[in-house]
Amino acid sequence: MIASWIPTIARPRVNSNFGSFLVTVVSIGIAFVIPVATLMFVRAKTRAPAPLPPADLSVSERQDLADLRSRMLEFDEMQRRLGELEERVDFAERLLTRKEESGRLGDGH
Repeated sequence: MIASWIPTIARPRVNSNFGSFLVTVVSIGIAFVIPVATLMFVRAKTRAPAPLPPADLSVSERQDLADLRSRMLEFDEMQRRLGELEERVDFAERLLTRKEESGRLGDGH
């Protein structure tokens, strides 16, 4: 009687849900990779290399132009950071709202 159990115990168990799990993981991966790749492609296409200044500019005008370009880059960075901060504030607001709602539900109201 014990001998009849040995093959079933020794046989590795294969989860029948592994296929659906794998499909889910691949789908989520693709759903993440496609938008990110598209965003990177669009940003690479929209960023044109900085044109060379005309030869008839004076040294001070060239320096002013270089300063203006660096300030524009700083401004772009600040916009990116502001967007990240907005996302963080939205997330914090959602957490606080959820916490307040769970507190109300716990009071029996």
